[in-house]
Amino acid sequence: MLFRSVEIEGIIKPFAADDNLALRLKGKDLPFAHGSIEGYFDGTGRLSGSFSGPMIEAELLAHHLDVRLPFTWPVSGGGGGYWKYDLLLSPGTEVYLVNNNINVLIQEGSLKVQNTGGQLALIGELYSSQGSFDFYNNKFFLQNGMARFEQSFVEKDRYIPYMNINAWTNIGGARINVQLNGKSNNMIATFSSSPPLSEEEILTLLTSKGGLGEFVSGNLGDVLYREFFRWLHNQIQVDYIIDVQEALRKAFELDRFELDTYNWLLGNQISLYIGKHLSNRLYLEYVSILGDEETLLFDDYGRELKLQYFLDENVILEGSWQGEENYSISIETKYQF
Repeated sequence: MLFRSVEIEGIIKPFAADDNLALRLKGKDLPFAHGSIEGYFDGTGRLSGSFSGPMIEAELLAHHLDVRLPFTWPVSGGGGGYWKYDLLLSPGTEVYLVNNNINVLIQEGSLKVQNTGGQLALIGELYSSQGSFDFYNNKFFLQNGMARFEQSFVEKDRYIPYMNINAWTNIGGARINVQLNGKSNNMIATFSSSPPLSEEEILTLLTSKGGLGEFVSGNLGDVLYREFFRWLHNQIQVDYIIDVQEALRKAFELDRFELDTYNWLLGNQISLYIGKHLSNRLYLEYVSILGDEETLLFDDYGRELKLQYFLDENVILEGSWQGEENYSISIETKYQF
């Protein structure tokens, strides 16, 4: 349960010609719903300026909040005063980027939202290493991702971030990795796999699964069959599984407990993710693809043990182990320029 509170202190000058407001604001669990954003904020700020054109500056921590795509921010017309704002937003607990094909937990970074120049501007970087999205008609699981918003004077690019995404999926025991780079409406995809496959073989695997492959092969009846089960999966995941996994996560004091049923109805497979921060610097996660091993085309690459060690706030040592001869160690860095 969220307990809302607002504290306001300062001076209001009702008879002044200008600078009517000089207020300091502090709030907790403040509800917000506008355009693509719905959730809660904690934060502090300052309200200044005139009654007809107030200015609000604030640093806000978002929590229990969804940002839906495509991004919209309706602007009301008509006369009256014009609010100006300069907001610095940071992600807290359960901040998600969502639509019918995307469910990504926003974990780090910050985003400045301002209209001081007369138009809405989004500036900042956001990071995540947890979530999933549909790509080539397959469910891909995020390994790490970054979205960078920059000020643009081109209308069609104003709210479109530059993205760098590394993700994976499992098809028949083969682990398919994809790296996506570029503007979110025009990204370039690079594929790799374990065991090693050519890009043509990878694309054949991806398109042979689900409605796209059936459509290409002319099996229109199977298209309807598979897409019905895809819709049914979404209903089960949203209406039942999410509540169950959240209860188990809290019961076992985990940082992540996720069951993904995307391949359950079609391939008798369930993806399990268990993660825990063992300290402020060390995070450990186990991933397993549970199901019918007869459906695997290759050796089972569906089990993985991963760790992250934060050398500092910008440098992360990452390790991955999938078997005696299948492991990797890397260093990830992130710096703002």
